[in-house]
Amino acid sequence: MLDGKNVLLGVDHDLWVDAAQSELVRRFGEVAHLLLSSGLLVVSTTNAIGLADARAVQALIPDTPTILIDVDPTGDSALPLDLRIRGNESEDELVERVTDLLAQRHITLG
Repeated sequence: MLDGKNVLLGVDHDLWVDAAQSELVRRFGEVAHLLLSSGLLVVSTTNAIGLADARAVQALIPDTPTILIDVDPTGDSALPLDLRIRGNESEDELVERVTDLLAQRHITLG
């Protein structure tokens, strides 16, 4: 689990509050890249850098399949995402949707 806030408090600790967003995103992507290169599956929250910058992170790890999921009970976000969870679905429905998405991307776990 790679939480954006932990990256901000750790790797990005030397940056000033007004640091360029692009540098925050670059460092976040670099940490994800290091973990992926060592063979780990990375589940990440990008709330610290923003969903809009998630595509920039994907560009830093082009050889790795990624899935963008937004947990948005209102369903108001207009960002292009792979999966939006609205909060009114059962756990079984969510598991089915995620399983289908993984199959579409030819991603196998295990």
